[in-house]
Amino acid sequence: MSEAAPSRLAASLKESVIAALIALALFGPIIGLKTETKPGGLELTQRWDLVAIAVAIVFFGRLLLNLFVWKTDHP
Repeated sequence: MSEAAPSRLAASLKESVIAALIALALFGPIIGLKTETKPGGLELTQRWDLVAIAVAIVFFGRLLLNLFVWKTDHP
């Protein structure tokens, strides 16, 4: 393992957290809140479990891409 490996891991983690925060900001209102028609009008249904799954997929996907595809020693 080289000297650049810990800094590469730290940079990849930082980029993954930033991507996950952006995904949270986007997916929160889009996936997390669903409008349903009820007899008295519209009702908001919260689906935060789906948002958490989507954000986790973005985080781990970005981390794996950073570590194994984009920032490899041998592209």
